[in-house]
Amino acid sequence: MVTDNQSQHSNHLKLDELDTKIVQFLQKDGRMPYTDIAKQVGVAEATIRYRVQRLLESGAITIQANLNLEKLEHRNIAAIALLINNPGLVDQIASELCSLDEVSYVVFVTGRYNLVVEIVHDSYEDLQKFLLRLQHIPGLLGFEVQTVIKLYKTQDFLKLKLKQE
Repeated sequence: MVTDNQSQHSNHLKLDELDTKIVQFLQKDGRMPYTDIAKQVGVAEATIRYRVQRLLESGAITIQANLNLEKLEHRNIAAIALLINNPGLVDQIASELCSLDEVSYVVFVTGRYNLVVEIVHDSYEDLQKFLLRLQHIPGLLGFEVQTVIKLYKTQDFLKLKLKQE
């Protein structure tokens, strides 16, 4: 008999060394030709095409464009920790926040706060408008705002995973 926990776990895709290398190339350049990746890792282009398709169809990866905020004028980042009075509202509030254009990141966390949200804003006036909107969310007890002054590093999961193995 398969339990719900086993069923959920079996839906997870385990990345092997080739998958990991492919993803690393795509993280650097999501439009990198499969022929170039194949040459770099020493396999046939068809293998790369199959592996990327499998990763995309499984939902293990998505390929998207990311803004480099340091290259854009008037773009700022704020991290906002949210305290919610009813744990049953976390998913609903997270969903509402995910639908907002200025929100780039929403995570459920342990500790004093329930959610951490990252927003991208052009001015402190825009940040203030966003914070005023937050105050009207039912179930939100409070929040703490941290403005990002300088981004030193973002760590991608695969590099971290490879270091640990």
